[in-house]
Amino acid sequence: MLVRAALAHLIAGALLGLLLALPSGGADFAARVGAHADVMLVGWMLQLVAGIASWIFPREADVPVDQRPLVLAAVVLN
Repeated sequence: MLVRAALAHLIAGALLGLLLALPSGGADFAARVGAHADVMLVGWMLQLVAGIASWIFPREADVPVDQRPLVLAAVVLN
């Protein structure tokens, strides 16, 4: 769930970055840079790290994985 959301944020952040690369500039350039940084750092990087970490950390085979903390993290981050 977190990895899919991270990929969606990567696409959104890339589109924001393309908008910033356009020569239009404008008065709201600083706001767009902040939004781009937030989407890329929090939306993409943090969710990707959390999603991969929850998948790769070792756990016991007979103990079911509690997904509630991951769902809560996804809801809070998005």
